[in-house]
Amino acid sequence: MDLIVERLGVLRYKGGYVTRSNELMRTALADQLGEAPWFRFGTDRHWHQWTAAVDCVAGELRDAGLLEKALVLNTPWATQTRAGEPLSLRGRSSAEYNEDYKPFYAYMEQSGFTVVAMPEELAVGDDEHKWGPAPYHYVPEAYEWIAAQVRYHAA
Repeated sequence: MDLIVERLGVLRYKGGYVTRSNELMRTALADQLGEAPWFRFGTDRHWHQWTAAVDCVAGELRDAGLLEKALVLNTPWATQTRAGEPLSLRGRSSAEYNEDYKPFYAYMEQSGFTVVAMPEELAVGDDEHKWGPAPYHYVPEAYEWIAAQVRYHAA
């Protein structure tokens, strides 16, 4: 699991919640969501809904005997690109986002998930990334590390 998309918060939908992803907001469902309550990332309301969802998923995986197979990737946001260009998002620094994410990763670990942290030296933005530079668009070495973690933990 990758928690990067959590930055977008969630919307209430049909008695549950959906991540307010860019992909979702480009679908016909976005029109149905209309004025749905939006729980922004890191707010108390978001945290309450998110931890309840983690508890539910952890319980389902535990009951199925699969929790030990679930892997959470703690990938710190890059503060700069390989070329040294600073990276931020919506006026907030990567360091601020990294702090915001700490309790989320801690909660996942406390809930029984295996959490692996990408080495800080790999948290570098790729100037040539196909979707453009961003704090979570890493250099190829970071993706190689991620793939190695998935292979190792799947064995």
